Amino acid sequence: MLKIIFFQLFIYTTINCAGRLPFIPSSQKILEKSFVTNELFYSTPETVFIEIYCAFDEDTYKLHNNSAITAVEYYLSFFKTVDRYFQLLKKPNVRINLFEIGHLKEKKSKEKIVSFSNTDKYNHHDEINVDKILRKISKTFPGGACLADDEQKLDKSVAIVQDDGETYRGIRKTISLIGELLGAVEDGSPGAESCDSNDGFIMSSKNTFDAPFKFNWSNCSIKNIHNFLNKKPSLSSSLLSYSQSKFNNPTCLFNKPHNLKINLTNHWLPGQVLSLDDYCEKLTGIFGACYLDDYEVNYCVDMVCRDVQDRCMLKSWGPAPEGSWCKSDKINKLVYYDNYVVSADQSYLLLSKGVKGTFKTMTSFEYRVVNLTTLDERLLIVDNSSIHQYAEWAPKGNGIVVVHKNNIFYRPEIEQEGFYQITKNGVENLIYNGVSNSKEAGSWLPAISFSPSGKFMAFGSYDDSNVGIIDIPVYGNISDNLSYQYLRLNSYRYSQAGSMMSISGIFYVDLQLVAENYGTKIEPIRIKQPSGLTNNNTIFYSIDLPNDNIIIVSWSNRIRNELYVVTHNIEKSIDKTVFKIVQKNGWISSSTYPYFNNNATEFLIILPQKQFDNDYWNHLVMVKINEIDGNSVMYPLTSGRFVVTNIVEWDVEKSLVYYLATVADDPSQQQFYRSSTLDINSRPECLSCNIKSENKGLPCLYNEALMSPSREKFVLKCGGPDVPHISIYNTNDSTKIMTWNDNIKIAKLMNDTAQPIVMKLKVPISNDFEADVKLFIPPDADLNGSIKYPLLIYVYAGPGSFQVTEEFNVDWGTYLVTNKNFIYAVIDGRGSGRRSNSLLFSVYRNLGTVEIYDQINVTRYLQNKFPFIDEKKTAIWGMSYGGYAAGMSMALDDKNTFKCGISIAPVTDWRLYNAKYTESYMGLPSLDDNYDGYEQAQLINKAKNIKSNSYYLIHGTLDDIVHYQHSLLLANELEKNNIIFRQQVYTNENHGIVNFRKHLYLSMFNFLDECLHKPE
Repeated sequence: MLKIIFFQLFIYTTINCAGRLPFIPSSQKILEKSFVTNELFYSTPETVFIEIYCAFDEDTYKLHNNSAITAVEYYLSFFKTVDRYFQLLKKPNVRINLFEIGHLKEKKSKEKIVSFSNTDKYNHHDEINVDKILRKISKTFPGGACLADDEQKLDKSVAIVQDDGETYRGIRKTISLIGELLGAVEDGSPGAESCDSNDGFIMSSKNTFDAPFKFNWSNCSIKNIHNFLNKKPSLSSSLLSYSQSKFNNPTCLFNKPHNLKINLTNHWLPGQVLSLDDYCEKLTGIFGACYLDDYEVNYCVDMVCRDVQDRCMLKSWGPAPEGSWCKSDKINKLVYYDNYVVSADQSYLLLSKGVKGTFKTMTSFEYRVVNLTTLDERLLIVDNSSIHQYAEWAPKGNGIVVVHKNNIFYRPEIEQEGFYQITKNGVENLIYNGVSNSKEAGSWLPAISFSPSGKFMAFGSYDDSNVGIIDIPVYGNISDNLSYQYLRLNSYRYSQAGSMMSISGIFYVDLQLVAENYGTKIEPIRIKQPSGLTNNNTIFYSIDLPNDNIIIVSWSNRIRNELYVVTHNIEKSIDKTVFKIVQKNGWISSSTYPYFNNNATEFLIILPQKQFDNDYWNHLVMVKINEIDGNSVMYPLTSGRFVVTNIVEWDVEKSLVYYLATVADDPSQQQFYRSSTLDINSRPECLSCNIKSENKGLPCLYNEALMSPSREKFVLKCGGPDVPHISIYNTNDSTKIMTWNDNIKIAKLMNDTAQPIVMKLKVPISNDFEADVKLFIPPDADLNGSIKYPLLIYVYAGPGSFQVTEEFNVDWGTYLVTNKNFIYAVIDGRGSGRRSNSLLFSVYRNLGTVEIYDQINVTRYLQNKFPFIDEKKTAIWGMSYGGYAAGMSMALDDKNTFKCGISIAPVTDWRLYNAKYTESYMGLPSLDDNYDGYEQAQLINKAKNIKSNSYYLIHGTLDDIVHYQHSLLLANELEKNNIIFRQQVYTNENHGIVNFRKHLYLSMFNFLDECLHKPE
């Protein structure tokens, strides 16, 4: 049995690990004789249990808060990770088993063990009685495969490996050590000449971060280990010590693991003990410095930490310890968390993990709280449950608010027992406080806001009592659950265009008063809606509490073309509308909400502003409020033929605003700017324009940014066109402080892979507008026209959407271009975002018209302009609104521009879709409003125009966004008109069809291949 001795030498320096092989008694029975080679074979068990001895000293004991249990859990975790590498070995199976864990008590015990070997090398030594030495100097916690024998002098091989007792640095060396003791040698050395060390397998000196096979055994290692354990003459036997090379099967390897004699731990380290961020903090001293490479299929085998102080990305790397997660395959008994938030006093961490609830319920999360001082972790329990709809730290201290079963609960201090219940009227699937019904609202957003001191909290409330009910069937497996013998219906509230909507209201409560009057019900106070808005035609955009006396609420009317900004004075209980805008011939963007200063006397907002071309473009505007009469004055801070897309930060003290915006006449770019809020004539300063990508040194043309709380630093994501990277910069001069994520592995992969040729162009369309087009062409395409390539248009075309950007992207289209010689194209025509309002509002009350004709006409333009495009092999596909646009394109195409089309989850009648979305762009479907517009926008009543054998309709039956009802009605109309089409139904799949994406793409390519290559 192999034994490894493991102990702490110095904190943050080394831990030493010794291993040895025992003699085999001569009484071992020969079981078999080979008639081919005349070799003797000894029976080998199905599983070999490698025995490990661990020992930790007082430094480690103190490092783990004077807890032997915590120290033991660390070593169990360490060898669980090591064990996963040996699970790759078969015939026999090789498994790690802990023999003992020792707590070294004797003085100078470390020196005695260190003297076994030079800790810098994997040396073998003979005649060392490891058992006897260790049993005398440590207090042990037995529980492994083999029991110790003080009198057994069978230790014939010892080696040392290093670790620091807290960061798992010795995992790789331990794996190599055990491999060597099992008979493997370094790749490329005698006995393993056929295995190139540059391949970077486990037993390679080139086993580095970029090694392609860094977590695998080479064929040479597998062969040598197999030969040693089965005692065939090993190719590497000459390299081993005499005592090791003469071994047959070690006797102890036949033993099965014993049960624990002492139930010291659960023998696994949960994430509660050492999270990924904790792990990286051990290495870098910076909490939350963990980097998980999205390119790796298995996060457990590639973990990188950054050292912010050293400005070094690859400070430490290696297999993540037990307590990490492996993508969708969760191992090591860790609960993976989707998000974490630190409390205001930096003392606690709130972890959240999405939980799959019932169909009726909205998104829920499991919450845990970690004490960052003790690292104790516990579930956040309300009403005997850790599953909640939302939780948020208060802005001061460590108070917390939780939304549970549609009611709001408050705890002033996290360590305090119990919660104060703020609301009691919440009813599941009916009345919501602090959160919205995602299916009814069209999206899920928390509706809670605090004043800066945490004294007041405002929240939204929704009453769905009058909202209609949608029933969606669920098709279960009777073999799994007999109750599925009869069809089940999932029912939930959902407002369709023209129907009753949720009634919303805004309330606030004095949390300080709640805490001081525990046990006494403190009723939340309702804020009045603006005059002219009634309960059933109101949508609130935002809630803000800039100080402890003012609450600001932004409201809109039902069809979202009016916006009201209302201030509520808490002390005086006075409501005042301080700002109102009306958008004629269009809608107000869902991102149009105010950013107030602390005294609520002025705010920033993005609004359409008339430019020198007599068109309106979305720009940054400052609004000042007269404190006496409440009237407001508005003046723009930016101007030109570009749009401001997002306000990142407002530094009120320095009178500076930071924002993202497109570039003049180029909506595909997005840069990070800074402007003065005092001088409207000042020139904006671009903070990202001179930054280049870290892969190829290309200009960063598509950026996203975040500011630090002090505003002294900003995080910039250089999102394209090169492989994205994220870095931190100094705000004053844009000098880089450090690289946060360089995506080096993806960059290397992309550099070694053929990429599409990208072509951008502008195509003239109606009313002096131009469509933006982006073509992706096969890398080795013949562009002179001697070879023609099929063209596939990917369409979305929803109001305000955009696809032609400089953002890096790899998707199914990339695969088709580089592997199947397709030309892939996206088109931003009328109705698309990030340009003038006249182009954007071209589709107002008129969906399914100009945005569809632009897809058809621009495609025809491309066919005529480029000789390498095969006009007879052109197709279109899209999903959701894009599915609708693809279907409408097939129905309105009267010149055979498209030979075939694919619609995934299409809207086919806008009267059946979400009211808040649809009515913003179409108004109401009533006779006195826009009945004709809804009729014109239908895909169902145009189905007869779709040609047979040209259309593929795909939908998931459990789609709760665009209900399967849409596709069923369209299919019925196609069938009535004897139109032959292909239909794919994904049982119990939702809108994204996430569980069958591979099948989806294979099916679509199969259809395109058949459709585009069938004879005319």
